[in-house]
Amino acid sequence: MRLVYDATGRKWFKYGEFGTTSYASGIEYLDGKLEAIYAPDGRMVAEYAGGQITRYRAEYFHQDHLGNTRLVFSDFNQDGIVGLGEDDPATPLNELEITQESHYYPFGMNHLGPCFVRHSP
Repeated sequence: MRLVYDATGRKWFKYGEFGTTSYASGIEYLDGKLEAIYAPDGRMVAEYAGGQITRYRAEYFHQDHLGNTRLVFSDFNQDGIVGLGEDDPATPLNELEITQESHYYPFGMNHLGPCFVRHSP
């Protein structure tokens, strides 16, 4: 992997095994095709079919008081409800609408694994 930054520290390109990613003013391109448009609270992800953008999917970032992203979620099926997948444990991972969950120890180290475990009474 190779990264290209300018003199101010802004990242412009990332060359890696999955292609070339370029960054310009909050817009991300992968091999010249629009990948995502970033905003403070999330991003719009371009979805393609047949080489054409078919729709944009909103992906939201929930941050803590320090600005760390704690949760990333998206309403994939557009039913207005973000499903947790807890109702049906057989829900495949690619259908979960919470795509990232991060927890931190008090001094910033990333906590691996689930934040809680349910126990039956």
